[in-house]
Amino acid sequence: MAEELSEERLLVALETLELAAAAGRAQRQHNLERKTRLAQDEQLKLRVLRRHAACLEPLRRFEAAAEAVDERGRRRLWVEYRRGGATSEGRGRHHVIGGYQEAAGGDGGGQGKWRSTSLQGW
Repeated sequence: MAEELSEERLLVALETLELAAAAGRAQRQHNLERKTRLAQDEQLKLRVLRRHAACLEPLRRFEAAAEAVDERGRRRLWVEYRRGGATSEGRGRHHVIGGYQEAAGGDGGGQGKWRSTSLQGW
């Protein structure tokens, strides 16, 4: 199955998130995570910073793995799906085959989530 994304939107998203990262996003996120009590506006800022970080890596992977831009200005990524989990006997939701282990966040303990190189994997 092919997943398609507009080249223009992909580049805008990457540029926006990379500029935010360059502007000290990681340091601001680290500072907020170290606080023991966060005000409501700080909690919202921290959630936004985490979401930005979570979106940037899959977009980079999509850009690297997708086909070149077609005549409609779209990037296409071909993905294979399987049905269900390892013990589901072919029943349940469809899941993308292949992916990567996301880096652990926060205090560095534990493992990160399994992510697929697909739009579904975000």
